[in-house]
Amino acid sequence: MIRNITKITNLCLNCNKFVTLPETSAVFKRSYCYLSQFDPPYLKSLKPEIPEYGPVNIQMKGYDFALLESYQSFVHRIAKTMEIEVEEGWATPATISKIKKFKPNSSNIDCEYTLSLYERNVQVVDVPSTKMTMFVELVQAALPQGISLSVHEHQQEHEEIRYVPDYELKELKTQLETLSQKKK
Repeated sequence: MIRNITKITNLCLNCNKFVTLPETSAVFKRSYCYLSQFDPPYLKSLKPEIPEYGPVNIQMKGYDFALLESYQSFVHRIAKTMEIEVEEGWATPATISKIKKFKPNSSNIDCEYTLSLYERNVQVVDVPSTKMTMFVELVQAALPQGISLSVHEHQQEHEEIRYVPDYELKELKTQLETLSQKKK
């Protein structure tokens, strides 16, 4: 007897899914979906779960403010398109560097530059490991010139660095402490 190897795709009336079956008797076709309904529940737990990353920061640094802002919005848009949950995005205060260029063979300053290094962060959470690799490769492939990208796990020090310290408030607190010590 020669078996026909072609497969038939039917819409199951019970679960509304397309089921691909080998060409066999009609009894088998009708009972196929009923068999899957009576599977023991522990079979679902045996399927491998895809591990997920916790909070991950995508950190971008660059000297061009407009380009960095545009790239941050691009990263945020790509994450939303890939259905990756973006918890928050933030900017940290700019790091200001002064660069001095000296005249040749002397200690006289030729010119002085002030450079501001800007930083933007996008935090994504609960990203499946299968999506994370594609997301990082896509973001890295679109990385503009002059911007550096780093991807790392969120830590407490990343939370603290994003806030600008209020020096006046700190000074008032120290004055208040010294006044309270003088009274004692």
